[in-house]
Amino acid sequence: MRHLVTLLLFVGAIAAYIAGSTLGAAALVVVGLVLESVAWYRILRGKKHRPVSTH
Repeated sequence: MRHLVTLLLFVGAIAAYIAGSTLGAAALVVVGLVLESVAWYRILRGKKHRPVSTH
Protein backbone atom coordinates (compact mmCIF):
# COMPACT_ATOMS: atom_id res chain seq x y z
CA MET A 1 0.00 0.00 0.00
CA ARG A 2 2.85 2.37 0.85
CA HIS A 3 4.41 1.90 -2.59
CA LEU A 4 1.08 2.46 -4.32
CA VAL A 5 0.63 5.83 -2.62
CA THR A 6 4.16 6.86 -3.58
CA LEU A 7 3.57 5.79 -7.18
CA LEU A 8 0.32 7.75 -7.30
CA LEU A 9 2.14 10.84 -6.00
CA PHE A 10 4.64 10.56 -8.86
CA VAL A 11 1.85 10.05 -11.41
CA GLY A 12 0.02 13.09 -10.04
CA ALA A 13 3.20 15.14 -10.20
CA ILE A 14 3.80 14.18 -13.83
CA ALA A 15 0.19 15.00 -14.73
CA ALA A 16 0.44 18.38 -13.02
CA TYR A 17 3.74 19.14 -14.78
CA ILE A 18 2.25 18.28 -18.17
CA ALA A 19 -0.94 20.26 -17.57
CA GLY A 20 1.00 23.21 -16.21
CA SER A 21 3.41 23.31 -19.13
CA THR A 22 0.74 23.03 -21.82
CA LEU A 23 -1.62 25.52 -20.17
CA GLY A 24 1.09 27.86 -18.96
CA ALA A 25 -0.28 27.58 -15.44
CA ALA A 26 2.51 28.10 -12.91
CA ALA A 27 0.24 26.92 -10.09
CA LEU A 28 0.03 23.43 -11.61
CA VAL A 29 3.80 23.28 -11.89
CA VAL A 30 4.03 24.19 -8.19
CA VAL A 31 1.49 21.46 -7.36
CA GLY A 32 3.64 19.00 -9.33
CA LEU A 33 6.71 20.11 -7.41
CA VAL A 34 4.95 19.58 -4.08
CA LEU A 35 3.66 16.13 -5.06
CA GLU A 36 7.09 15.07 -6.28
CA SER A 37 8.73 16.38 -3.10
CA VAL A 38 6.35 14.37 -0.92
CA ALA A 39 7.00 11.25 -2.99
CA TRP A 40 10.79 11.64 -2.66
CA TYR A 41 10.42 12.27 1.08
CA ARG A 42 8.46 9.01 1.43
CA ILE A 43 11.18 7.13 -0.45
CA LEU A 44 14.21 8.66 1.23
CA ARG A 45 13.04 8.76 4.84
CA GLY A 46 13.26 4.98 5.11
CA LYS A 47 11.47 2.76 7.54
CA LYS A 48 11.51 3.69 11.18
CA HIS A 49 12.04 0.84 13.57
CA ARG A 50 9.32 0.81 16.18
CA PRO A 51 9.82 -1.00 19.46
CA VAL A 52 7.83 -4.19 19.80
CA SER A 53 4.86 -3.80 22.12
CA THR A 54 4.76 -6.14 25.10
CA HIS A 55 1.00 -5.83 25.60
